[in-house]
Amino acid sequence: RVDNVIEFTPLDTLNDIFPKESPLSNIFGQINVNPLQVKKGKVVLIHKAEVESVSPILRTKIAWTSSVLNVAGTSQYFDESGSDIFGVNNLLGEFLSVGSFDTPFVDEDVRVSRSTSGPILEQLRVFVRVGSNILDEGMLDSLTAEMRVEEEIEVSSSSIESQ
Repeated sequence: RVDNVIEFTPLDTLNDIFPKESPLSNIFGQINVNPLQVKKGKVVLIHKAEVESVSPILRTKIAWTSSVLNVAGTSQYFDESGSDIFGVNNLLGEFLSVGSFDTPFVDEDVRVSRSTSGPILEQLRVFVRVGSNILDEGMLDSLTAEMRVEEEIEVSSSSIESQ
């Protein structure tokens, strides 16, 4: 099983969206856009996963099976520590929402995954463990530079192959 967790903190007003000089700030800035006083939320995308191969590269087959919305808030309707308020199952997930991804690099701090959707779209995702120091100053720039070099190498090698 693989869970993708998306955490968010909703706005209470629109003050942070509109610049203070904007006339829209005076009109819409104080509107309460969070009447239920949600303080944080989390969407969990639940997938069934199966390892297809380990060598020469780690390849995982994945299918979205369900989603859960968890919300924490200070109103009378929500638990302050958070609780699941909505869930949906994808009954055809194993048949229609199936894909795969390769993991060309993984260590104790970082996992890099690459997947292809259709004939054109390729995704490269970099996951960093919470609490890791890899995103400290300097490390992020170094990691980004390495990824750009890898991308340039891949682009040039694919353009050579097409010629």
